[in-house]
Amino acid sequence: MRKSITALATAAASVGLLTATAPAQAVGPEQSFEEIEFTLSPHGGYTAACGYPVALHVEGSFNRVVWTDADGDVTQEHVTYRFFGELSANGKTIQGRTMGPETWVYHEDGTYSARIRGVVGRSIPGGGSVQQFAGLTLLTGNGVDDDVEVSVSGLREDVQGICDYLR
Repeated sequence: MRKSITALATAAASVGLLTATAPAQAVGPEQSFEEIEFTLSPHGGYTAACGYPVALHVEGSFNRVVWTDADGDVTQEHVTYRFFGELSANGKTIQGRTMGPETWVYHEDGTYSARIRGVVGRSIPGGGSVQQFAGLTLLTGNGVDDDVEVSVSGLREDVQGICDYLR
């Protein structure tokens, strides 16, 4: 019995030594969930488009899954988001929902690419839809000087309907 315990301990130690000298491997993906709430007052894009201050209030959440390589560098992220938002100006409010997935890939040369698939819908209380967007946005960047290429396909949003109502 003593001999087999010693043999087992020796075998375990050998496996431990082999394991300790093996190259580092990437850990499985890490998942996180975050709830957010914020207000942009004024919101730069809508304020510029409408010509008067427009505020945006957002509440929602996103689930993030992150993959890393053996060195701990992020290689890919997948984000699923769900947001409720309100645009407001001049005592009027438009409500909306945004949802979709994003996939970001970080390349060894420092560049990145992203596929953002989403749906946005906004409606005037009792007045129907004023904005819809459904489509795919592709981003590529060099990760150095914020030189980003953007390509958008799908149903485009109509900001003028929002501005007309909030006026």
